[in-house]
Amino acid sequence: HADAEAVATAACDAAPRSAAARSVRARTRELRGDGDAARADHEAALLLAPRDPAVLARAGVSLLASDPRRGETLLETAVALDPGHEPAWHGLLAAAHSRGGLSAFRERLRRVPGTLRGVAARSFVEGAAADLAGDADDAAACYARALAASPRHVGAANNLAWILAVRNGRPRDALPHAELAASLAPRSPEALDTLGWTRFLLGEPEAAEALLARARRLAPDRATVALRHGRSLLGCGRRGEARAAFRDAARLDPRIAETGEFLEAAAKAALEIHR
Repeated sequence: HADAEAVATAACDAAPRSAAARSVRARTRELRGDGDAARADHEAALLLAPRDPAVLARAGVSLLASDPRRGETLLETAVALDPGHEPAWHGLLAAAHSRGGLSAFRERLRRVPGTLRGVAARSFVEGAAADLAGDADDAAACYARALAASPRHVGAANNLAWILAVRNGRPRDALPHAELAASLAPRSPEALDTLGWTRFLLGEPEAAEALLARARRLAPDRATVALRHGRSLLGCGRRGEARAAFRDAARLDPRIAETGEFLEAAAKAALEIHR
């Protein structure tokens, strides 16, 4: 995050009136935990480009926690200017979910017309909304529709693969989508995690371990990735390394140690669990 902020700061210094540079720097500062500096950059970017959908979306998402009404207003403005702006739709989905308006949001998306890019964007968000609602079949149909409109849509390919492999028990059908996502985004921990776990479900622990190890290096703070990596290590017969991965998962998220998946894997690895 510090390196990204340094690059964004250099861009701001080179172009002090660039709203995009300030908006991007605001996001890097949020990731670093400097909320005050991030808010100042968002406000400066909004003054410089009050009708830029990307600027509006970043500021809107940032404000959802502290000022949800203003955050939603900015996000609504972004989608009015650009109906296919995915980050703005995702922000509106988060807002709707937080206030219990998920059903109304899903219905709204179904009624929104738009360009081909808009169809892909909204279909993807429809899938995310269906996922949150626990409707795996509808989510899969939405992600497939997004892929039909935009065949290189990483998020749609990845999420469709996950539903097929994990929730529908069809890893063989999931594999082409998982491979597509990982090829398009080779440094995405989500895509590597999905492909790795799909390989594991297909009975290929060695291939799975290599992919999940990369996902874990890219996302060292994610307990679920550490858990799945541990399971792949266990499948390779590397019990000592598996135990270390399980301990790491429990450290990152103590709640994971209460799940059936963790307890079963820990027992196979002969990991002593301290409660």
